[in-house]
Amino acid sequence: MSKHHLRYVLLLCLCFTAGLVDVIGYLRLEHVFTANMTGNIVVLGMSLGRLHDLAIARVLTALVGFVIGNMIAAIIIGSDKSPSLWYYRVTTALIVEWGLLCTFALLAYLPLTETLVFVCLGSLSMAMGIQTTAARRLGIAGISTTVLTNNLVNAVEDMVAHVRQLLSGHPQSTSRLLSTESRLRILGIVLYACGAIVATVLERHAPLLLSWIPVSLVTIVIVIALWKYSKSDTNPSTQKL
Repeated sequence: MSKHHLRYVLLLCLCFTAGLVDVIGYLRLEHVFTANMTGNIVVLGMSLGRLHDLAIARVLTALVGFVIGNMIAAIIIGSDKSPSLWYYRVTTALIVEWGLLCTFALLAYLPLTETLVFVCLGSLSMAMGIQTTAARRLGIAGISTTVLTNNLVNAVEDMVAHVRQLLSGHPQSTSRLLSTESRLRILGIVLYACGAIVATVLERHAPLLLSWIPVSLVTIVIVIALWKYSKSDTNPSTQKL
């Protein structure tokens, strides 16, 4: 597998991780998302409508944690615009995410008190905030691993454009229906959903095991990134996906 295609696999692995973490937060931490902030804004609106103070505090904890994670990743990665297959600072950010996921996995062995719920929400949402910014920094098909609505919209628009070319007899109508970018976006959505399915099953039967799966997946991504990519790897902007 080439280094270009390996980055796709690593990114999709992070999409799967986000699906796992989001379900952990929703099922175990009082129905709050830790990766899908759009869903949290809806939950926040409902909580405000019901004047449910505790629910509002939980959702705000996740939102603030996610933003802090974005900021941490932005500080770590910086504004380096040099072309690269995999920025080494992205790996550094993922190591910080790994530490936060480990923290949650260890806290999962403790009785889940109200205070611990807030601590866990903060840890997981910060981890997902870091992952979102780090993945976006790679610039692969515009995938962030947690914000998936745009992935779906872009894939559908791409498919419609190709169908129109096919029906109009355009010279490019013989090209494949979906571009590599669109297929990656769709795969990201599918793997996020698969992560959610796996987490739903394991949360019922093996919650402690589930807590360590995101840690394991991010560990694999970090190890492969350190092994396969160096600062000298470049990704010319003229190269197609």
